[in-house]
Amino acid sequence: MTVENDPTLATDAGAVPRRVPIGQRRSVWLRRLCRGTVAACWLAVGLLGGGFLWFAFHIANEEVHLDRAADGIVALTGGAARLGDAVDLLAEDIQVFAWSDQKGGVKSNREKSDFFVKGDRVARLGIAFITPRPEGLNLSGGVMTIGYRSTQALDGATITFKPANPNSSNVPALITKELLTRLSVAAASTSELSVMLPATPGLTNIKEVVITHESNTGQPVDLMIERFTVKPANGPVTRQDN
Repeated sequence: MTVENDPTLATDAGAVPRRVPIGQRRSVWLRRLCRGTVAACWLAVGLLGGGFLWFAFHIANEEVHLDRAADGIVALTGGAARLGDAVDLLAEDIQVFAWSDQKGGVKSNREKSDFFVKGDRVARLGIAFITPRPEGLNLSGGVMTIGYRSTQALDGATITFKPANPNSSNVPALITKELLTRLSVAAASTSELSVMLPATPGLTNIKEVVITHESNTGQPVDLMIERFTVKPANGPVTRQDN
């Protein structure tokens, strides 16, 4: 029978080192590994808790007051088919008209690049901008800007983007194509509403852009739209021509 590990033997020349059994060495390494794992877990918990406390103590305690009303809130998504050229929705080839809930409730006309809408008592107002392009316009990822004047505030105005082919597979059903915003009172000077549109395939073939506003009791309307454009968020701006 062969003995693998002998105890330390004392001799005149000195002591012979004791050989540690293989099983014992493995148990030592396992204990060290367990201790290191537990320490790493506690360190992760400490870092997570410290980060949470730092975040909690850096939250503003007071409300931030804006110097003007927010134009709109849009959720941005990624997308490769972003707007490449600027779009002018008041260009000569764009058909623009207004309507109301009552026949003859509003009067509208175009003068050069401006569009005017007036009405004495309007409960539902609509303004449509329609492109003659069969494929529609690419508004994906662009910055939409409306320059306007209005004697009345249009709270809860809705801007709807209607595709050229609603049944196309390029139009995601789960992506909202409506924007809720507000047109403030701006009678003396031009006010500007600017909103970043999401970069999504659902905005690459828009045939109509429609602004609607509803009032429970009806209200006078005196609105002039001087500018309605969608421009690329970055890079040079060129106009889309037919």
